Amino acid sequence: MKTLGFFLLALCFAISLADNNGLEEIERLMKGFVEKNEELQGRVSALEKENTLLKSHMLREAEQAGGIHERFVMQPNDAVAFTAVVNPPSLTLLGPGQTLIFDNVITNVGNAFKSATGEFRAPVTGVYVFNFALMMDPGMNEYIELVKDGQHIMWNYGHAPGSTHLISASRTATVELRAGQDVWVRTQNTSTHGGGTIHGNGFTTFSGWLVALTEE
Repeated sequence: MKTLGFFLLALCFAISLADNNGLEEIERLMKGFVEKNEELQGRVSALEKENTLLKSHMLREAEQAGGIHERFVMQPNDAVAFTAVVNPPSLTLLGPGQTLIFDNVITNVGNAFKSATGEFRAPVTGVYVFNFALMMDPGMNEYIELVKDGQHIMWNYGHAPGSTHLISASRTATVELRAGQDVWVRTQNTSTHGGGTIHGNGFTTFSGWLVALTEE
């Protein structure tokens, strides 16, 4: 605006000094300047409108992306976690493929673990972590496994050689589950699973917890 004002003042001064021919030339230049200025203002207005539309589009994209992200952010009501232990002094006469019963439930947030069956059922689709540990009496050994709907996930093995020392063994697995799938611990499903006795007293344990949602 300052430039335009200066130009108009200069133009007025030039007009006062110009003859008729000079006046016509000045008028022609002034008309061209005004037309050019209007063209530039039109371009600026178009760019401002385009910039506003672009900002609006980017804001919608960000909101949508945030909504997708929030679907997988765990809320307090999504919490799932359990810990259960074998309470009797020992489990005996275990056969091949026999489910271990963890009768003493310490934690069961979400009520997804059933102590009567020893099974955990995933209430939501997501990534879970499971830990299963066993203790063996002196001279005993046993293979156990973590399974998902009856399919093998991971082995654990305990062997306490000699006649005086007990031994513990613990394994941890990260498992992706669909809602409704079951996970449990059982003895190896062969005749060579071991001696069929596992120490209890709270030392043989089964725990699991949800770490991430992977589906609405």
